[in-house]
Amino acid sequence: MRLLAIPALFLCIIAGPGGAEELGEAFFGYRSEGPIMEMAPGHFYTVGTYTGTLDFADDNVVLDHAAQHCMGFVDFAGDAGGYCIITASNGDRLFAKWSCVPTDQVPEGAAGALDCSWTFNGGTGGFEGATGTARSIGANTVTYPDGTSSGYDTYSSFDLVLAAQ
Repeated sequence: MRLLAIPALFLCIIAGPGGAEELGEAFFGYRSEGPIMEMAPGHFYTVGTYTGTLDFADDNVVLDHAAQHCMGFVDFAGDAGGYCIITASNGDRLFAKWSCVPTDQVPEGAAGALDCSWTFNGGTGGFEGATGTARSIGANTVTYPDGTSSGYDTYSSFDLVLAAQ
C-alpha cells in the first residue's frame, strides 16, 4: 500500500492589496495520525490530522516557524482534501482549504506524492479577510506500523492577499 502525502503550506505575505512580494520558499514537515481502513479489497481510505511546522528560507517571513494543524482525508484510489489552521508566532491564524490529486512527480525517497491546490479564506488578526491560492507537492516518506506517517510539502506557486487594514 502506498500512503499519499498530505499537503502543507507555502506562503508569501503580500505588501498590500494589489501588490505582491514573493518572500521565498518554505518546507513543511508533518506527522499524520488517523486510522487507515480498507474500504474494499485493495481500496484504502483515511481521515486524520497532519501537524508540523513551516520553515521558510527567509527567517523574516511572518509565518516562518508557524504551527500548522490540518484535518483531512486521503482516498488512496484518488483524491484528498481538508482544512488547515496556520498559527503565526504572534497568535494570528490563517485559514486554508486544500484539495489534491495523485501525481507522478514523486520525490526521491518518497512513498507517494500529491499535487495540491490551496485556497486561503480569512483568518484572525493580520490575516482577517485574507484571500488567495497556492500549489504544492506533498510527499509521504514513511508509514509506521501503527498507521501514522511522516512526510513533507514544498510549494511552487502562491498568492496571498491581505485585506486593507
